[in-house]
Amino acid sequence: MITNYNDFLAWAQNNRDPINFNNAWIDIANSDVIAEIVFTKLIHWYLPEQGESKPLFSRDGNDRIAVTCEEWWHDCLLTLRQADRTLNMLMAIGLVKKKLSFFKGRIVTHSLLNSDVLMTKLSKFYKRSL
Repeated sequence: MITNYNDFLAWAQNNRDPINFNNAWIDIANSDVIAEIVFTKLIHWYLPEQGESKPLFSRDGNDRIAVTCEEWWHDCLLTLRQADRTLNMLMAIGLVKKKLSFFKGRIVTHSLLNSDVLMTKLSKFYKRSL
């Protein structure tokens, strides 16, 4: 329990929250902070396992993320409406592909990172920042 400032500092130092703002991600996500949060979380889930359970699985030869509205809330404090709006925006700019499909007996949005578009946008970002 955090009862004073020193407790807070100790907690903050050991906090393993994977959401960290990154200028490149904000730029790639059209300067939309919520989109940057969702995008950062998607990337985190694509990273190799680090002792945690992730919603990453393979189907049809593609790695997918299956996240329920409860999981978006738990991991990012986003409502289903916020997560859906953001995934639609990331889909419109080509960073994410999404579709509804079954996962563990439920219909869930499956999100796929579009690595080709990601690498193109990253390259453009770093060329502009030189």
